[in-house]
Amino acid sequence: MAYLAFGLRTSGETASDAGRANAVKGAAVAAAPGSLSIRERAIKTTQVGRAPTYAYSQAKPGKTAEPPKVVARVATTSIYVTISDLSRVGKVIDAVVKAGADTTNGLTFARRRPAARPEP
Repeated sequence: MAYLAFGLRTSGETASDAGRANAVKGAAVAAAPGSLSIRERAIKTTQVGRAPTYAYSQAKPGKTAEPPKVVARVATTSIYVTISDLSRVGKVIDAVVKAGADTTNGLTFARRRPAARPEP
């Protein structure tokens, strides 16, 4: 088994703009593994976030810096895919990147069934 975690990040002038753009991009990214016959139940959205992006000014000599200003909003989504056929891992990675994923949060391999423990 392989477990692939990836994400995407979009920005906009407002949180709503960023969220809408992220939803469109996220739908395409989440659908990408399905185009390779990965079952829908193996694809899960695990995190959705919103945050401001700040611009900081430099203090002039003898003066206090101005407070940071919000210049944009960012929306993020994390998606997790379980892949049972290891020969498809590279194709899934290629498909999600082509669809717009811009962050790889991890790739983990595991046995489908734990090995039997030897008796003491």
